[in-house]
Amino acid sequence: CHWDKLDGEDWSELLQRQPQFAGMCHWDKLDGEDWSELLQSQPQFAGMCHWDKLDGEDWSELLQRQPQFAGMCRWDKLDGEDWSELLQSQPQFAGMCHWDKLDGENWSELLCLRPLLACMCDWNKLSCEDWEELLEFQPQFAYKRTNSR
Repeated sequence: CHWDKLDGEDWSELLQRQPQFAGMCHWDKLDGEDWSELLQSQPQFAGMCHWDKLDGEDWSELLQRQPQFAGMCRWDKLDGEDWSELLQSQPQFAGMCHWDKLDGENWSELLCLRPLLACMCDWNKLSCEDWEELLEFQPQFAYKRTNSR
């Protein structure tokens, strides 16, 4: 195998399963998604990571599995969907959240699993479809619908 012919995705996949090949890796070939996927299963490679390559989705996915990397995160890169997905599995990051980035759909998805975050919700952002989804799982919020419309 010519190691230089492997791209970033190839390296990420290989090292996730066979970390002993790290000495051959061309680290600069990995993009943010490659790094996120690699570090989710092999966090020992964090010292080699080019953190600036990770976008909001990459960060959200990484922190869901490896929350210890929060100190490296550029929180401003996360959009509403990234925040919703991250907080569903790691609600301890709520204090870092840019709540204004969440739209109605993001709120509905988040509150279905994390109803204790309702105190931060801008209820006016929820559409009829968002309310339908939310109330299916969290009917106790029905009183909020009449107060927000």
